[in-house]
Amino acid sequence: MCCWKKKGLTTAMLDRLLLNPDRIASIADGLRAIAEQNDPVGSECLRSSTVIHECLVTGCTAAGLPEDSIQLVPTTDRAAVGRDCDREIARARPG
Repeated sequence: MCCWKKKGLTTAMLDRLLLNPDRIASIADGLRAIAEQNDPVGSECLRSSTVIHECLVTGCTAAGLPEDSIQLVPTTDRAAVGRDCDREIARARPG
């Protein structure tokens, strides 16, 4: 922390950077609470990913690249994502 003090960070910023046992425990508790949820961000993440994908496809097309240069796996099922990615990687490998 002393190097950050020397750089002139404010007391508030130094406080945000400080990790002590209580803060680490609080972070761990928060992560556990998220992990216990059924689908903490799946559907929202899919909506955001779909919009980002559309923008990237538009950019690829404008750059003269094929539309399918960018792929979207339209599901929040983690197992399906892994299967789809493995299949696409295998398909893309030569030979």
